[in-house]
Amino acid sequence: MLVSDIVSRVAALLDDGEQTYCTDDWVLGFAQNEYEVLFNKLRLCGTEFDDVVIELPNVAAGTPDLSAFMASGQPLATLVQPRMIEWKPAGLPASNPNCNAVLVFMIAATAGDARGNDKWAAKYTARAVDAFDDLAIALTRSEQAKTRRVSRISRPRRSGLGGSGTGNTGIPQMITLPTDFYASSAQGTISGVIDGINPTFLLPRAPNPQTSLQWFWNGQKLRIGEGIMLAGQTVTCQLGYIPQVGDDLEAYFTA
Repeated sequence: MLVSDIVSRVAALLDDGEQTYCTDDWVLGFAQNEYEVLFNKLRLCGTEFDDVVIELPNVAAGTPDLSAFMASGQPLATLVQPRMIEWKPAGLPASNPNCNAVLVFMIAATAGDARGNDKWAAKYTARAVDAFDDLAIALTRSEQAKTRRVSRISRPRRSGLGGSGTGNTGIPQMITLPTDFYASSAQGTISGVIDGINPTFLLPRAPNPQTSLQWFWNGQKLRIGEGIMLAGQTVTCQLGYIPQVGDDLEAYFTA
């Protein structure tokens, strides 16, 4: 996202379309901190996000190199270092999920707080949370079926005074981190009759932690205690949120 795009979108949210106070310098004073918060939060998930993707249309079959696209005025003229080069059929989307909307709402919330406008701060904090949830879902889908592992080197025990010590030799040990899961009624991975009467449904695994569960009813996100209850693998829909015939259920969680 360009700086000008960030500033203009934040200015619109804060009712300053003429940018009388939402100047570049003023908005960017908040942007760096908010970007670092978002960057660190997503990077801890181990996901790839916010990379610039450049699409090269109509590349002729058998093209031996892409130097022609690096000439002045061409799409790759400002290329610094390519992360990956992939082929895709025409018509398929070129980019991965990015964090633009989340960042804009985070900045708007912080800027609103700085202006002493509690309504703006609360409103755009809530929208930032929702946008982050949507981004997390998109990243979860892109990372499906990946199990992440990390090496941990344990510190050897030191020998005591005048004696010898034994213990861990420092050999790297593999530990398995929580894996992202997606389940849906359409795929049959959410078990339970959808008939407008049955309130209970079974997930393929128990979400861990429980708060990782994101439950969608026809695209509407429900939270634990706000539409659903969770006990182990069993999701119980509360009154008013029981799916009717033809409804769709989706769940995203770690386990």
